[in-house]
Amino acid sequence: MELLVLLLCVLSAESITTQLPSLHDRIYHSIDTFYPCFRLINATRQIGCSGSATSKSGVVHYVANNTQLQWLVKSGVHPPYIALLESAMFTSDNVLLLKSSSKVQGIIVKYNTSGQLPDLGYFSPESSSPNCGFGIETGSCDAWNANGTGLSRMDFGDFPISAITTDGFDYLYNTVSFCIIYTMDVVKPLLSATVCVSSWISLSLFIFKVTCLLHYMTAVVHCYLPHNSHALHGTSDEYPLCAAEMVADMFAVTNTETCFRRNSLPIFYLNDQVMCEPLGDNNVWSSLFDLPQKPKDIIMIATKLDSTAFFPYLSFGANNEVAGIATLMGVAGALGQLKKESSLVGTKRPVLFALFHGKLGLYIGSSRMVYDMVNGVFPYKKDNSKQQPPMFNVSDITDFLELSHVGMPRGNNQYTYFIHPSSSNANSSDLMSALKEFGSTSLQRFLKVNRSLNGIIISDYDTQYNNRFFGSRFDNLQNLVGADGLSENSSVVQALTSLATLIANAVFNISQPNATSVSNISANSTLIKNVLECFLKNSSCTLFQTILHPQLAATLQPIPLSRYVTVATVSNPETKLSFQLLSYLTGIINSNTTCSACLLSFNSSIQSYNVTWMQGTNYNTSLDNCWCVKSYTHYHMAKSPAFELKQYSSSEYSTWAESSWKTITLRVYLVTSSYLEIGLLVCGLAMTATALGLGVCVT
Repeated sequence: MELLVLLLCVLSAESITTQLPSLHDRIYHSIDTFYPCFRLINATRQIGCSGSATSKSGVVHYVANNTQLQWLVKSGVHPPYIALLESAMFTSDNVLLLKSSSKVQGIIVKYNTSGQLPDLGYFSPESSSPNCGFGIETGSCDAWNANGTGLSRMDFGDFPISAITTDGFDYLYNTVSFCIIYTMDVVKPLLSATVCVSSWISLSLFIFKVTCLLHYMTAVVHCYLPHNSHALHGTSDEYPLCAAEMVADMFAVTNTETCFRRNSLPIFYLNDQVMCEPLGDNNVWSSLFDLPQKPKDIIMIATKLDSTAFFPYLSFGANNEVAGIATLMGVAGALGQLKKESSLVGTKRPVLFALFHGKLGLYIGSSRMVYDMVNGVFPYKKDNSKQQPPMFNVSDITDFLELSHVGMPRGNNQYTYFIHPSSSNANSSDLMSALKEFGSTSLQRFLKVNRSLNGIIISDYDTQYNNRFFGSRFDNLQNLVGADGLSENSSVVQALTSLATLIANAVFNISQPNATSVSNISANSTLIKNVLECFLKNSSCTLFQTILHPQLAATLQPIPLSRYVTVATVSNPETKLSFQLLSYLTGIINSNTTCSACLLSFNSSIQSYNVTWMQGTNYNTSLDNCWCVKSYTHYHMAKSPAFELKQYSSSEYSTWAESSWKTITLRVYLVTSSYLEIGLLVCGLAMTATALGLGVCVT
């Protein structure tokens, strides 16, 4: 009989535990959407954040003002802490103060998904002169980003910092369902259940799990507000407290040379495990028409593809990058439309569009293009089995026009553009002076090889940046459009449209065009507005849906795209979208074909042009109709030559690499006082001993 009762109790307890979530899941609640700061390394140092494999844990303390900040670092009575910061409190001074405090183990920052800007005069965690020393300048560099604090370039060591979305912040700040293990609260009703008294030895195996699960079913435990907001005195009745655990264990240490030496060790190489990987992606470039066999007098219009922020995956680069992309696409669209209408059938001087990746990683994309040109492997390494576009060198480029930060107005919301020339007639000192005016641009890598190149930089600043949020997560759509909002009539859209129109007409006039009946060239304001919206607000927009095939289009989300360059083995979605968009604008569209026929027309042995299929505006799965686009658009590897040459300490090329990691997690839970924990441990040991004794007696 006793054996039957014992069996029933065991089966009953096991049934409860299998139907309810695990103990681990009830104690810890993971924050799924967060954006970590992680470690980057180069030839001389490491920057960014890490968090030991054993995790950084602490009681959560909310910081919305300076009074709460000072209390935390001076008077906090429940250390260690994890600081939970409002966006406006995440400043360089505050971060360094928290980092230096022995009471603080890590920082969690609120990220407002609405894009609302904080009440800050400026916030630029980039250095005052990014890419200093890797252009043609020598010696010191001018502080053209005068507001830069260099926070993104600091090494925080074993100190994790992450940003969480507004939803995650509210979840952590307000309410979370947790399990708190009050063992004695459940022991009493269990003892009164006579059916199980004689089988206590069996229930002791499950009591820890069952106690937690039963308690979870009858209680919803709030996190910060009810538990930590009053925990200012250090008394025992303040427990339990809301706590957080941050894990961000970075593998890379010291510098790139050290990391790649470790990559080659057998223990890692044989297990296909790496400590770090080079930063990189692909450049995108396109010619308006098929290139002649010996391209000369090339006109290149360029801008950059990547941006940066303290939290890399919150790099939006509205003015830093996207305004330039929108303008370049406006120029490509205006000239491409003439081509589609057969008003422009060719140009004597080739017109090229280029988007360089990894510019803020010390000119990764532009330096690789120049390197390949000089070594005779651009656009492709020679392969006689393939039909390839002709090779050309830096010396074949006569005019280089770069768009650099073109979306910010000056006083009274007026848009003023500055043209920074690098004339072939200028002497050396004049050239240096002109380049220092416009700071960090991809043109510098081309001028290092060809000083006679006619380079022009167009920007919204003269000698210092006009963007108060350069290199931060606040360089978003709101920073670009302000109170106007985004529409075709927005001042920024009108300004970029006018600029694109000006450039398109200038390029048309100097390209020696073969054209008929071209009286006026105008950029399309709708296109420019859509480019801004798609990159900075909704990547699942109609424009992007149109230029992709259905499988890729289905992966897009109604959120802005991150423009962090990431590692060379991973391609940023922005790269593919830029390729497709440039193909769409400069290519010839065949809308009277099937998707199947378009795919069959693709030939991997032909590299001189590309054929890609797009959904188009009237895509229908059952009819198999789509757009088949032929263009002269190409990818080009944007990986630093330093890694090809294995010169990991190079001072000529970028050596930036990203650390690998096993896991990055952020989770919250409730903690009790150390006295209660000790008491529970002692009680648990006593209960176990009693259960074993009863078991022996029963036996």
